[in-house]
Amino acid sequence: MSSEALKRKAIHICGNVHGSPLQPAVFRIVRTLNLKGWMRPQVSGFDLELEGDESTLVAFEKRMLAMQKRHGWSISLQSQWVAFQGDTSFENLAPLPQVDEGCWLPPDRTPCPDCVAEMLNPHQRRFFYPYTSCTECGPRYSWARQGLMDRLQTILSEYVPCEQCQAEANQSRDRRFLYPLNVCATCGPRLTLQDAGGRPRFHHREALIQAAACLDRGQVLVVEEPHGYQLVAIARSSSAIKRIRSILGQPHQPAMLLVATPDAADTFCDMHPQERAWMQAPDAPLIRMRRREGRFSLSGELSPSCAFLDVGLPASGVMHLLMHLLDLPLAAFPAGPGFCSYACSPGEVNKVFGGQVDGFLASNLSVLRQTTRSLIWRVCGFKQVLRQGFGMVPIEKKLPRPSQSIMAMGGSALGGFAQTMRDRVFLGQAMDGSEEKARMDAFLDVLGDIKQRRESPVDHYLVDSDVSQLGVQYARSTQRPCTVVDHDLAHVMGSLGRGVDQERLLGVCFDEGSSQDGSSASGGDVFMLHPKGWRRIAQWSPFWLPGGQSSQPDHRACLYGMMWEVFKENLWDQLPLRLRAPLQTLEIKQWNQVLATQCQCLRTRSVTRWWQGIGALLTHSNRNRFDGDAWLIMEALRGQEGHAPRGIKPYAWCLDGALEEGSIAQMDWFPMFREMLEDLHKGRGSDHAFQRLVETFYDMLNRLIQALKPEGVIFAGNGFENRSFTERLGQRLHEDGIPVIMSQELPLGDQAIAMGQCMAHASFDGIRSHRNKEVRSKKQPDR
Repeated sequence: MSSEALKRKAIHICGNVHGSPLQPAVFRIVRTLNLKGWMRPQVSGFDLELEGDESTLVAFEKRMLAMQKRHGWSISLQSQWVAFQGDTSFENLAPLPQVDEGCWLPPDRTPCPDCVAEMLNPHQRRFFYPYTSCTECGPRYSWARQGLMDRLQTILSEYVPCEQCQAEANQSRDRRFLYPLNVCATCGPRLTLQDAGGRPRFHHREALIQAAACLDRGQVLVVEEPHGYQLVAIARSSSAIKRIRSILGQPHQPAMLLVATPDAADTFCDMHPQERAWMQAPDAPLIRMRRREGRFSLSGELSPSCAFLDVGLPASGVMHLLMHLLDLPLAAFPAGPGFCSYACSPGEVNKVFGGQVDGFLASNLSVLRQTTRSLIWRVCGFKQVLRQGFGMVPIEKKLPRPSQSIMAMGGSALGGFAQTMRDRVFLGQAMDGSEEKARMDAFLDVLGDIKQRRESPVDHYLVDSDVSQLGVQYARSTQRPCTVVDHDLAHVMGSLGRGVDQERLLGVCFDEGSSQDGSSASGGDVFMLHPKGWRRIAQWSPFWLPGGQSSQPDHRACLYGMMWEVFKENLWDQLPLRLRAPLQTLEIKQWNQVLATQCQCLRTRSVTRWWQGIGALLTHSNRNRFDGDAWLIMEALRGQEGHAPRGIKPYAWCLDGALEEGSIAQMDWFPMFREMLEDLHKGRGSDHAFQRLVETFYDMLNRLIQALKPEGVIFAGNGFENRSFTERLGQRLHEDGIPVIMSQELPLGDQAIAMGQCMAHASFDGIRSHRNKEVRSKKQPDR
């Protein structure tokens, strides 16, 4: 073929796909089509320049798009014709130096079946080597220092590949072809089992064997995985699990139950086929499932305060091998903030837990980023994320339009940061820590990690309206422009997860809310969205919350504030006897004084707080003992799954105001609250009251839907983590043919609100921009 018939095309493959099978796949397609040119990795994907006839170049792009659909890669192809150069071969070029796009880090993946089989095969050279991985699996986010998955920019920079590993990376038919993190027992990190004082005792394969023996004797070990440190015990040993709870100060939080196979999980839990499939996914989430009755081979200490278990498969080679040796389920607790720093060495862990545990199973690597396991459960037949972590972060989304360099600070100290780059937004891991110092340490650690990966300054910050939040204070200190994004709107846009591409969407945010000015809080808003803008159309009627945001663990404070709003000083006469009887006269007097003077009270519209008050009333729960506890208690009221009772009448309620431009209607819950108390005083059960409440919420939404004619309804905010409520409400809307939109990739709470801030900013021009010194918030008037 003459050179006149040949053409050259420049192609950019944009996506967070480094370390994946994409680069080897491109090489094989190029070789099959006999194209010439080169391919070079860059932080946001790969640059290619290819030469061939026009039909062959078009065929290459079609095959890439077909492969994208088959593998589920989030990539886009941008191409243009360039001057023909007459290349005679195809080359993989080294990346050029880049320092400005460090948010492009691929998420971790659990060991694939081929690598697990290789670790367990005594005839393979990686037999019982826990860091076995390939292009399909293994650490990515946990080991990468920069966005580009080049070995020199990872935690393996000091480990030179041996001849055999290098040969695999050079062999185009090998599954480790072009894989930058290829290691084995000869050239990679190694395990050591240390005693309680941190002294090395066993190494390599023997370290795993002796660690399994320690666990089998009922001992407690700290186990290092690439994504963090875990305190581990046998799941049947109540004494060992109690020891861990005592060390960490977590008497109620459900432990991670690690099992070898989905069949083992099915032995202990009521498992749906969807949950089985989710458990085997490469991101290896924990799945919250109801525990089967009468399964006494597990310790009750795994979840002493609820009937649910957080169950998952092992997420690393270390855990796979330990469980293979033991053939028993394990209980694991992350050693997160408050104990170990975000980036943590084995020596630091020894100082923290030395003398409290029986040993340490660790490598000669440090943990670059501690990431807890992701947690999901099944709601309305869909996956609902309760916590994003291993395998999910960083979460990547495409923006409605390209953006400048933006960092969204989220809505609370526990939320993750989001960063925009070109037409993508990346959400990092949520920060953890129950104490103020732990939250501050985690905040600074994560921020420092971002700065190391990104040398150029951020152009613009997106912040919450609560100026007391760490993220707002930091953004203001940078002297960069800030934009305040409405808290509840950010929740709605985060749950939508894309730009508004429909003419009319109803966004419902039921959340804990964000403090507006220190004396009021949001958390119960309804929005109307369209491609060019948004407006708030309705709000939950407010009530006083004694203790403000700090009262979160105390459900009684929510209930007393609600009842004061309706009955004032007569609330104690309306309180059911079972809740009234334990209260002493002095205690009632103190509550009255606080509520009457509104001393340290917050005016809130939070539907989540409202539901917590309802939980105190219907289930007699007093405190939120761990994150999500209130919703698990509500599960006792759900009845038969998937079947809402018929003939249940809603309670009375009132929509005060018009659903028109320029006004915000109030959803008045006082009438339904009075009628619910009447039901309880008449001896009707809590489950009956709960069912009528759900019908009332359906009646509320149905009235809004009939008036506004939306094309779908978005559920947003952690109030929809109340599964009993969400499934019944979603079922009723589904029966009416109303599509319900709820994120299956992001948590509904503040962990992921930064993603919504970026989506809102990219979608709507009407969000007001401020310089840092102008960041203020205004209280919404009570109407």
